[in-house]
Amino acid sequence: MDVSKDTDNTPLYLFVCTGNTCRSPMAEAMFNHKYSHIAKALSCGVTASGRSPIAKEAAEVLRSKGVPPDLYISHISRPATKELLASANRIIGMTGDHANYLMMHHPEFAGKIYAMPKDIFDPYGCDFATYERCLSHIEEGLLMAFGESDE
Repeated sequence: MDVSKDTDNTPLYLFVCTGNTCRSPMAEAMFNHKYSHIAKALSCGVTASGRSPIAKEAAEVLRSKGVPPDLYISHISRPATKELLASANRIIGMTGDHANYLMMHHPEFAGKIYAMPKDIFDPYGCDFATYERCLSHIEEGLLMAFGESDE
């Protein structure tokens, strides 16, 4: 199924991290919260199982920032499949290493693969304050890449 455009022709931006339980789901939710006027966001992970929910701390920090729960609460990790990558208009690695990995393994999509302006560190297994810092870095990266939000 081609998910690159909704029925209203909204482009799809795909945020990619490792396991798709922390960074990329937070970026997806924050992007959809602040930048839905630009595109729709999804997320996936280069080693995602396809069975894992969003990390509890990631959900808590999104909630604390006023992001509506319907943007993340039912999240289940998605693997970075060729079909999903093909469906995206823009693919955004949470780090330069994620972008490089995608370019090496999927060179046919190199023209639409980018990295966040600054690498987003992995908060997996850390405390709420660390997730809060991570989300702050994601917000800074989104602002650098997309400008002021429509919030």
